[in-house]
Amino acid sequence: MMTGIGREMIRHCGRPGALWGMILLAGVLLWGGSPSSLRAAGVDEQARAPLCLDPAQSHGWRVRVLQTQLMVAALSCRGRRADGHVALYNEIVRTRRAELRQAAEHFRRAAARMGGAGAVDRLVTEIANRVTRQALEEPDFCARSAALARAIRAVPDAPLDLFTDMMPVRLQPPLATCPG
Repeated sequence: MMTGIGREMIRHCGRPGALWGMILLAGVLLWGGSPSSLRAAGVDEQARAPLCLDPAQSHGWRVRVLQTQLMVAALSCRGRRADGHVALYNEIVRTRRAELRQAAEHFRRAAARMGGAGAVDRLVTEIANRVTRQALEEPDFCARSAALARAIRAVPDAPLDLFTDMMPVRLQPPLATCPG
């Protein structure tokens, strides 16, 4: 008798991204996965599209992580030093509103692709939790976050994702960016 996961593997064969799908499915099987964990891992049951993010979705992910780091710094660093984290965060949100909205839409599409309904809230929470945990372990998190915010403010026309290399906490998207 074939399990739901076995049927998933057979259905995925011959489709674009089949090799990556098989690798992902094998990994999920090894971890004791189920069809719902496949969906959470990025297997899109409807579209059967390759398991990757388009460039806009990848951009949305990077900007969301950057915004989350600035928000965590604004909330957790404000009592430690007078680096102006809250004012810097508020200024960036105000002056970059259009870019943040567009990136949020791309992030929403990426989240839906990775986990279906409710994935946005789960991913935003996961990102915030991971940034917060890693920030506690990064001794220079507050200073580096303030430097990041000041750099963003200093170059108002540069896309936000150009600043991701300056982030104190690095989080990669759970899926690679699709080629071409």
